Amino acid sequence: MFKIVRRDNISPIFNMFDEFLKDSSFEDNKNISEPENVCIMALDLLESDDEYRIIANLPGINKEDVKLSLDKNELVIETVRKKEELKENDVYHHRERFYGNYKRLICLPEHVDKDSIRAKMNNGLLELFIKKEETLPKKEIVIE
Repeated sequence: MFKIVRRDNISPIFNMFDEFLKDSSFEDNKNISEPENVCIMALDLLESDDEYRIIANLPGINKEDVKLSLDKNELVIETVRKKEELKENDVYHHRERFYGNYKRLICLPEHVDKDSIRAKMNNGLLELFIKKEETLPKKEIVIE
């Protein structure tokens, strides 16, 4: 089965909780990233008889700005949303869309064909198609 690793998955939605953790004495929470530095990339994982499909939300990101890499069984999706420059007289009163780094690490199951991974991107949705390898049935070994 897939294992998805979230890295610094802080979102403005959790600001109040994050502030509580930053002000607390919990040792594990000393290195929480600021919300403007790391964005959450929502993922869907689907499975059919012959392949897995991963759909990642990357709104406003061009496919040329997405980096996909595979190291052993770890698939990494990375991109950056650049900060929008304000015009001279513009002032934000409220901001939920934020900029920063998107990064997700997905540990693939052992029985996938890593050479067959395909990716396509359309309207801010990145789709990855990963074929399953045929699993050989268990073979009984006869003792001589």
